[in-house]
Amino acid sequence: VEQALKAAGDNRGELEKALAQAPEGQKKGMAFLVANMRERDLKSLHADFLLENVDLAYRARKETAWGARIPEDVFLNDVLAYANIDEARDSWRKKLYELCMPLVKDCKTPAEAARKLNGAVFTKLKVRYSTQRRQANQSPKESIEQGLASCSGLSFLLSDACRSVSVPARL
Repeated sequence: VEQALKAAGDNRGELEKALAQAPEGQKKGMAFLVANMRERDLKSLHADFLLENVDLAYRARKETAWGARIPEDVFLNDVLAYANIDEARDSWRKKLYELCMPLVKDCKTPAEAARKLNGAVFTKLKVRYSTQRRQANQSPKESIEQGLASCSGLSFLLSDACRSVSVPARL
């Protein structure tokens, strides 16, 4: 974490704020995010963005039937993540949590929830594949706003929909 804070430059205060304000049960997750951030994120992400992301990830973990069974290292690496690769860092977790949690509330396993999300999330969000999208690696917010996404954009959207309800996901 200390190396990440040094690399954050002028944004160090935001990261320190996020680390300090994270509730006790979420501090390890916040420290994991900060320690594993890309340099561009270290220099640009705000405390509020990180605190909301971490809080909603832990909240979803508590609310799902499978959340407590996810090993901590898998949760940290594959649920808590706020991005997939190089897409814009938008606040997607709250919108997707609110949309997806009702869809998976009766699911018993993360696999069952992932199947349900894959069958419903694109229709609910009115997002479809198109070569007419603005860019290939769009964030979920960008894809939702346009209603269009590349294969990568659709993958980001499904991955983040899964993460929003504590289903571990990576591209």
